[in-house]
Amino acid sequence: MSPVFSKAIIDQLTAHAVATYPEECCGFVVERDGQLAVVRVTNVQNQQHAANPEQFPRTAAIAYRMGPEAAPVLVDHDRGRLVIRAIYHSHPKHAAYFSAEDKKQATVWDEPSYPDAVQIVMSVIALGLAWNRRDCRASRRQRPERPRGAFSPWEAARRS
Repeated sequence: MSPVFSKAIIDQLTAHAVATYPEECCGFVVERDGQLAVVRVTNVQNQQHAANPEQFPRTAAIAYRMGPEAAPVLVDHDRGRLVIRAIYHSHPKHAAYFSAEDKKQATVWDEPSYPDAVQIVMSVIALGLAWNRRDCRASRRQRPERPRGAFSPWEAARRS
């Protein structure tokens, strides 16, 4: 079952995506001591691209690479100090979809690196925000049609 995040969490994700526009944002939603929190991480894709454009041909406008703030989150997760509930990033000028590059970054040998964490991809288009949540396993099969009248966790939180 996918987690349902509060409006406060979603507002923080939205603010991060809008603040980093026209570049991709990235980060985590973590749970520590029963409380959810957003951890913003610097997108260092532009630095990587500038240092080695052959190895990193994409800029932060269409890609992300998590910066050093990610390390303590990953270590604390591995040591049981927190649980990564979601890994998120934005697509500033494109639709919210789990791309082949997103899957590549989220998996090792075609298996999710963090199978209990959902992958959130947000789309900031014309200063509006669209949302699509897909986990790595779902990206391997056709996306199921949403039943008529159903809405995403994002919409659920916005309605509450």
